[in-house]
Amino acid sequence: AALLGAGGRIAVAYHELAHGNDMTRTEFTALPAGGRLLLDGRKEVITNVRRADALVLFARTSTAPGSRSHSQLYAEKADLAADRTAYLPRYRTTGMRGVQLGGVRFDACPLPAGSVLGAPGRGLETALRSFQITRTTLVSMSAGIVDSALETTLRHVRARRLYGRTAADLPHVRSVLTGVFSDLLTADCFATVGTRALHLLPAETAIHAQAVKFFVSQALLDAMNRLSGVLGAAFYLREGPAARFQKLLRDIQPVGFGHAARAACQVSLLPQLPLLARRAWREGHAAPSALFAPGEELPPLDFGALALSASGRESLGTSLAAGLAAMPDGQGPAYRLLRRYGEHFARELTRLGEDCAALDPAELSVTASPYAYDLTSRYVDVLVAASCFETWRRARHSGTPFLSDPHWAAAALYRLSTPRGAPPRTLPAPLEDALWERLSERHRTGGGYLLVPRSPHHHPVGTPGRQQ
Repeated sequence: AALLGAGGRIAVAYHELAHGNDMTRTEFTALPAGGRLLLDGRKEVITNVRRADALVLFARTSTAPGSRSHSQLYAEKADLAADRTAYLPRYRTTGMRGVQLGGVRFDACPLPAGSVLGAPGRGLETALRSFQITRTTLVSMSAGIVDSALETTLRHVRARRLYGRTAADLPHVRSVLTGVFSDLLTADCFATVGTRALHLLPAETAIHAQAVKFFVSQALLDAMNRLSGVLGAAFYLREGPAARFQKLLRDIQPVGFGHAARAACQVSLLPQLPLLARRAWREGHAAPSALFAPGEELPPLDFGALALSASGRESLGTSLAAGLAAMPDGQGPAYRLLRRYGEHFARELTRLGEDCAALDPAELSVTASPYAYDLTSRYVDVLVAASCFETWRRARHSGTPFLSDPHWAAAALYRLSTPRGAPPRTLPAPLEDALWERLSERHRTGGGYLLVPRSPHHHPVGTPGRQQ
């Protein structure tokens, strides 16, 4: 904490290219020798390894089989023998060129035995808990990239004239932009709920963290690709008002594979589904109201309460049915669509319960069939639908103007119900018109395009008042 507070850097060295995310097969060792630990082996694809002042290393600290043979180590570079340490060549990257990706090799490099973080042999458990935080928060931060890209695209289409009017007046352009706005709100809502769950439902975040990483990353990537289609050739430009888009498009790419690939999240979710079907989905507990209250105070994060498995506990998905039962009366197409698609996803959880309870145990590993993997996608959609529906419903009591408007939540559930593999559904006219009006208002006021509008005094990137 002192090092970071003083502006220093710590690099985290988990991966070895030969084994990817299979950390139990780690070959890097830190075995006891003469009252010290000797670091041996190499770590690869480390962010800012040369710039860092210290390293957190995941290593095998025992030759015994099993997961309790690994530990995490903290090593300040100043304490490492220079003649036993060597940096590996930097990897060249497309996008994020300011981030140095490289590796390091140790040859019998001594380290004090007290460098172990936590209890010896518990490194894998500590890593898996910390991944719940990083998988949730890092992908959530990337929503800001799409927020900036949407602003850039809006400026471009409002300035560009086609067929005697601006490009923003063309129905297709409006449809794409409102769809991206809707998807960004959906992703930000789910990311916000997942992040709050770290504080409020730590025993369940073994589910939420994987789901947030899996869904939000793809939603953001798809949104960027659709915006590039609106810009056309302009998204290649390195000069002019739209020039930053090409950088944003490159920089968003690691959101899908950085830290963990989407498929790895499915692998983590899949074996938990049968127990969820037998326990949580039948019991039907509702999540606490604070989970759906962006900006509300949270209790401190209790790292030790994060569980390696949800053990059949999960209350976000089952909150949807309880929310539907308490849904306030309302008129208009947005209310009708909200109820219709809310009920659709509530029924989907019931169907999932039947399908997951019948899964063969052989379908719960990395060798599972496409059908089994698809169950995880269907379940994540239910979690997203519940997050949006309940955030809207609970906002009605807090008086938050935008969140309590049913149009954004109805649009979220409508597009979420798109058949798998099909292009996202074009919004019905009442929803599209309402979202376009709100999108235009955010553009005028500089409020940004995420779930909670920015302060009117905030200056978006690229406008006077804020350095670029």
